[in-house]
This record gives sequence, structure tokens and C-alpha cells, in this order.
Amino acid sequence: MIIAAAAEGDFVPFLNALVALGDPPEPMMDLGLMLSVLCAEDLPRIDPAAYEERWNQTFLKSSMYDLFASGCDRWPVEAVPASATAAVEVSTPTLLLSGALDPVTPARWAEEAARTLDASTHLVVEGSGHGTLSNPCVTQIAAEFIETREVSDESKECLAGLRRPPFFVDAKGPAH
Repeated sequence: MIIAAAAEGDFVPFLNALVALGDPPEPMMDLGLMLSVLCAEDLPRIDPAAYEERWNQTFLKSSMYDLFASGCDRWPVEAVPASATAAVEVSTPTLLLSGALDPVTPARWAEEAARTLDASTHLVVEGSGHGTLSNPCVTQIAAEFIETREVSDESKECLAGLRRPPFFVDAKGPAH
């Protein structure tokens, strides 16, 4: 509904959503950590010339890359060596969490990682995108895993009720 209104030039629903959501009481992401990872691991592997044509077909063009690249110009980290991307092979119990709606780190990447993690447990959280640990159910599962090195069927039951939030169809909210 917000996107449809914006396409018609009405940005009031978008602005209302911004006001309603507000700023979280504490930052959800550490900017320094994000830049450390992006600048050391991600941006060094991107050739902007190779993506130029694809970016030019999008609304944002290369603005996100440009924003992060300008931050990396000022952030004091070096690119990690190519060997840093090699698969980790361990038998340590490992919990892999994926949001079913995550466009950044899709579940298939966790499945790939699990191939060399002998004692891994992979949970795909329905209705969640990037940042599954923000869900109290998932936080409890992670805490249990840290204490016991496993995830019980009982603790996974809370995952069954998680769903994608409904779309707002008008100013009254989700489908009614």
C-alpha cells in the first residue's frame, strides 16, 4: 500500500510509517562492525565496472555501493586474504540460523556451509529476513544451544507460529 501510494506521488503513508516505527531505543547495528566486515570482506571483491550495467537498471543505481565505498575509504581495515573465504571444517556443534526471507544471506548459503560442519544444526526461520536473532523465539533457541550444544524439538515449537507479516492494504492496516 505504501509503495503503491508513493508511485502515485503520495508519500504521506511512507512518512507515517517512518514516524510510527521511529528509531529503536538502541542501535540495531554497529556501524563500525558493519564497515569492518564490508570493507575487509565484501567491497574488495566487487568490480564496479562489472556491475555498472546491472546497477543502471535499478532505482538506486550504484548509490549503496558508492556509500559503502566512501566509508571504506576512511575506515582503517585491510582486505582479508583470499584464503579467508575457504570453507571451515570443524566438528564443533554449530548453530546456523537463516531467515526464509533474507536477501543478504539466503538459507542456501547456510546449507553450503553445513557441508563442512560435521555437527551443525540449521534452522530456517519463516517470516524472518536478515537478523533472525531479533525474534525472542530464536534468541531462546540460541541461548539453549550455547548451554546444551543442541536444539530440542520442544524449543523449536515456537518457530511453527512465525509467519511473514501481512501487507497493509490501506491506511487501516493489514488485510481486514
